[in-house]
Amino acid sequence: MKKRKAFLKYFILILAISNLIIAISRFNIHKQRGYYIGKIESINQKDGIATMEVSPISSRRYFISEIKANHQIKYKLDSISVSGIADPNKKHKIPKLGELGEMVKKFKVGDTIIFKVANNHYDKNEYILEIEELAVDLTLE
Repeated sequence: MKKRKAFLKYFILILAISNLIIAISRFNIHKQRGYYIGKIESINQKDGIATMEVSPISSRRYFISEIKANHQIKYKLDSISVSGIADPNKKHKIPKLGELGEMVKKFKVGDTIIFKVANNHYDKNEYILEIEELAVDLTLE
Protein backbone atom coordinates (compact mmCIF):
# COMPACT_ATOMS: atom_id res chain seq x y z
CA MET A 1 0.00 0.00 0.00
CA LYS A 2 2.84 2.40 0.81
CA LYS A 3 4.42 1.76 -2.57
CA ARG A 4 1.14 2.56 -4.30
CA LYS A 5 0.76 5.86 -2.39
CA ALA A 6 4.35 6.84 -3.10
CA PHE A 7 3.92 6.01 -6.78
CA LEU A 8 0.72 8.07 -6.92
CA LYS A 9 2.42 11.06 -5.28
CA TYR A 10 5.34 10.94 -7.72
CA PHE A 11 2.99 10.51 -10.66
CA ILE A 12 0.94 13.57 -9.62
CA LEU A 13 4.15 15.57 -9.10
CA ILE A 14 5.43 14.61 -12.56
CA LEU A 15 2.08 15.58 -14.14
CA ALA A 16 2.09 18.94 -12.37
CA ILE A 17 5.65 19.71 -13.46
CA SER A 18 4.98 18.69 -17.06
CA ASN A 19 1.83 20.86 -17.17
CA LEU A 20 3.82 23.80 -15.85
CA ILE A 21 6.52 23.29 -18.49
CA ILE A 22 3.92 23.09 -21.26
CA ALA A 23 2.17 26.25 -20.05
CA ILE A 24 5.44 28.21 -19.88
CA SER A 25 6.58 27.04 -23.31
CA ARG A 26 3.20 27.91 -24.85
CA PHE A 27 3.43 31.41 -23.40
CA ASN A 28 6.96 31.84 -24.76
CA ILE A 29 5.97 30.59 -28.22
CA HIS A 30 3.26 33.25 -28.47
CA LYS A 31 5.65 35.97 -27.31
CA GLN A 32 8.22 34.87 -29.91
CA ARG A 33 5.78 35.49 -32.73
CA GLY A 34 7.01 39.07 -32.73
CA TYR A 35 3.71 40.87 -33.28
CA TYR A 36 3.43 44.44 -32.04
CA ILE A 37 0.52 46.85 -31.88
CA GLY A 38 0.41 50.60 -32.29
CA LYS A 39 -2.03 53.42 -32.97
CA ILE A 40 -1.75 55.11 -36.36
CA GLU A 41 -1.01 58.83 -35.95
CA SER A 42 -0.35 59.69 -39.61
CA ILE A 43 -0.38 57.94 -42.98
CA ASN A 44 1.47 58.83 -46.15
CA GLN A 45 1.16 56.73 -49.31
CA LYS A 46 3.44 57.66 -52.17
CA ASP A 47 4.95 55.68 -55.06
CA GLY A 48 3.53 52.39 -53.75
CA ILE A 49 5.13 52.81 -50.32
CA ALA A 50 3.10 53.42 -47.17
CA THR A 51 4.71 55.31 -44.32
CA MET A 52 2.96 55.46 -40.96
CA GLU A 53 3.71 57.13 -37.69
CA VAL A 54 2.58 54.86 -34.84
CA SER A 55 2.32 55.50 -31.12
CA PRO A 56 2.09 53.08 -28.18
CA ILE A 57 -1.27 51.55 -27.31
CA SER A 58 -2.03 48.76 -24.86
CA SER A 59 -2.72 45.30 -26.21
CA ARG A 60 -5.69 43.21 -25.13
CA ARG A 61 -4.14 40.04 -26.57
CA TYR A 62 -1.50 38.06 -24.72
CA PHE A 63 0.30 37.21 -27.97
CA ILE A 64 0.64 40.82 -29.18
CA SER A 65 3.21 43.09 -27.49
CA GLU A 66 2.98 46.84 -27.13
CA ILE A 67 5.55 49.14 -28.70
CA LYS A 68 7.45 51.18 -26.15
CA ALA A 69 7.89 54.46 -28.08
CA ASN A 70 6.69 56.34 -31.16
CA HIS A 71 7.94 54.81 -34.39
CA GLN A 72 7.73 55.17 -38.14
CA ILE A 73 6.98 52.06 -40.16
CA LYS A 74 7.35 51.66 -43.91
CA TYR A 75 6.20 48.94 -46.26
CA LYS A 76 5.51 48.38 -49.94
CA LEU A 77 1.79 48.23 -50.59
CA ASP A 78 2.04 45.52 -53.24
CA SER A 79 4.48 43.16 -51.53
CA ILE A 80 3.71 43.23 -47.79
CA SER A 81 2.51 39.96 -46.28
CA VAL A 82 -0.87 40.15 -44.58
CA SER A 83 -2.13 37.55 -42.14
CA GLY A 84 -5.09 37.10 -39.86
CA ILE A 85 -4.44 36.26 -36.23
CA ALA A 86 -6.91 35.40 -33.51
CA ASP A 87 -7.00 34.38 -29.90
CA PRO A 88 -7.31 30.58 -30.03
CA ASN A 89 -9.43 30.58 -26.87
CA LYS A 90 -12.13 32.86 -28.31
CA LYS A 91 -14.44 32.86 -31.30
CA HIS A 92 -13.08 34.45 -34.45
CA LYS A 93 -14.33 35.24 -37.90
CA ILE A 94 -13.11 33.49 -41.02
CA PRO A 95 -12.22 36.05 -43.70
CA LYS A 96 -13.23 35.70 -47.31
CA LEU A 97 -10.68 35.61 -50.11
CA GLY A 98 -9.04 39.04 -50.46
CA GLU A 99 -10.74 40.49 -47.38
CA LEU A 100 -7.50 40.85 -45.37
CA GLY A 101 -5.85 42.88 -48.13
CA GLU A 102 -8.88 45.16 -48.31
CA MET A 103 -8.75 45.72 -44.54
CA VAL A 104 -5.11 46.79 -44.79
CA LYS A 105 -5.83 49.24 -47.62
CA LYS A 106 -8.54 50.92 -45.52
CA PHE A 107 -6.28 51.94 -42.63
CA LYS A 108 -6.91 55.47 -41.38
CA VAL A 109 -5.57 57.74 -38.65
CA GLY A 110 -6.69 56.52 -35.23
CA ASP A 111 -6.87 52.82 -36.20
CA THR A 112 -4.73 50.24 -34.48
CA ILE A 113 -2.19 48.39 -36.57
CA ILE A 114 -0.60 45.03 -35.81
CA PHE A 115 2.75 44.32 -37.42
CA LYS A 116 5.69 41.98 -37.25
CA VAL A 117 9.14 43.51 -37.05
CA ALA A 118 11.70 42.10 -39.48
CA ASN A 119 13.96 39.42 -37.99
CA ASN A 120 12.01 39.69 -34.69
CA HIS A 121 14.28 42.60 -33.82
CA TYR A 122 12.39 45.31 -31.94
CA ASP A 123 14.43 48.12 -30.44
CA LYS A 124 12.53 50.95 -28.74
CA ASN A 125 15.42 53.33 -29.53
CA GLU A 126 15.10 52.87 -33.30
CA TYR A 127 12.64 55.35 -34.77
CA ILE A 128 12.21 53.69 -38.17
CA LEU A 129 11.14 50.06 -37.97
CA GLU A 130 11.47 47.61 -40.83
CA ILE A 131 8.40 45.39 -40.89
CA GLU A 132 7.85 42.15 -42.75
CA GLU A 133 4.18 41.45 -42.09
CA LEU A 134 0.92 43.18 -41.24
CA ALA A 135 -1.72 41.33 -39.27
CA VAL A 136 -5.44 41.72 -38.76
CA ASP A 137 -7.04 40.65 -35.47
CA LEU A 138 -9.95 38.36 -36.35
CA THR A 139 -11.08 37.73 -32.77
CA LEU A 140 -14.75 38.51 -32.19
CA GLU A 141 -15.72 40.31 -28.99
